[in-house]
Amino acid sequence: MTTFALTVSGDVNKLTRHLSKTERRYIPTVSVQSVNELAKNARIDAQKKVANDMRLPLKIIRKRFDINGNVKGDRVQYYKATRSKPQALLRVHHRAIPVFQIAGVQTKRGVKAKGGRLYVSAFKPKSGRRAGFVFKRQGKARTPLFVPKVSIRAQIKQEFQKRTTGPLARNNFRRIFNRRLEKKLNTLRA
Repeated sequence: MTTFALTVSGDVNKLTRHLSKTERRYIPTVSVQSVNELAKNARIDAQKKVANDMRLPLKIIRKRFDINGNVKGDRVQYYKATRSKPQALLRVHHRAIPVFQIAGVQTKRGVKAKGGRLYVSAFKPKSGRRAGFVFKRQGKARTPLFVPKVSIRAQIKQEFQKRTTGPLARNNFRRIFNRRLEKKLNTLRA
């Protein structure tokens, strides 16, 4: 499990030097909203990029993400920032996608799956309670079966790191913060 934390204390001080005392009291609210929006955008962009890179439907990748920190078997938890704790947490649980969720058809060589994958010597049972699943044998024995899986660990970790740390995240935060602060100040002045 990897945890990515978004904090913005240095950037906020640079962006709010020129504001008056009454305008400064909106800074904590705007910065928390900006951090939450940045985390949400990072989650959505990472979903799209991983689905595109791995040639998988976005629907399957999206199932691995959760927005409110519920655990229910989901793969990513997102805890929103608050005024008392201005830090958003994205916890990424790395679990692979079982092939039966993306499996297509049974062929003579194995099972064809979405994204141009071919699992040689894998099979889909035709009947029984396991019908629709994909299995592969380990060794020559009859019973040792396992479910092949597609690993998304490296792609998710790489995309989240790119979108939550470094210059890309800082530029996105500044853009979101400036937009939200302008909106708040315009409502204050009107």
